[in-house]
Amino acid sequence: MASQAQREENRLRLVNGALDLIAEKPFASVTVEELAERSGVSYWSTYRNLPTREQIFRMAATHLARRILDAMRAGGEPTSGVLAATQDFARRLMAVMQGEDYFRLLAIVIREGRGSDWLADVYSEQVATPLVRLLEHIVRAAGESLGAVVLIRDGAAQRFLMQMESALVLPRLHPMSHGPDHGAATGLVDAAARALVAATYAHDWQSAA
Repeated sequence: MASQAQREENRLRLVNGALDLIAEKPFASVTVEELAERSGVSYWSTYRNLPTREQIFRMAATHLARRILDAMRAGGEPTSGVLAATQDFARRLMAVMQGEDYFRLLAIVIREGRGSDWLADVYSEQVATPLVRLLEHIVRAAGESLGAVVLIRDGAAQRFLMQMESALVLPRLHPMSHGPDHGAATGLVDAAARALVAATYAHDWQSAA
């Protein structure tokens, strides 16, 4: 009987195998036999670990979402100043978006989302919303370091995220495009950060009471 460590290793191999296969063809056409062969895991072990395609698909998408958030939360020390903190967040997000995890997840959501409503929920609840909350927290912490309560106007953080995705991830989904070069990407990210800061305001709780 496989140990817990062996089962976890097999699950990770299955997730990676599933992600490789999803990149090649629609997931609905992936068979358990193909997944087992690609993952190097026996058919019966594959079936015992993840008996349905949807379970495999969910685990693969959730795996990517977790890696994306882990990478963003692994940033360095908070930066002083709202603009500097926002630019630092934007540059870290640029690096994550230019990696394979974000690209793979967004590609899966766009290509497979119509037939899997839960997939959009994985993106929204496990990536987009946490990233927006993390940005709001960073901006507020930067303001507090200056003795001010700085908030982001409603919808501005969501627009910032969409702008970053449109500039850095979506172009790569086009077969004839590799996305902007480093110089252009840096300029786009800086512009997005400055637009976000322009949508912040200092809130006075006493006058609002």
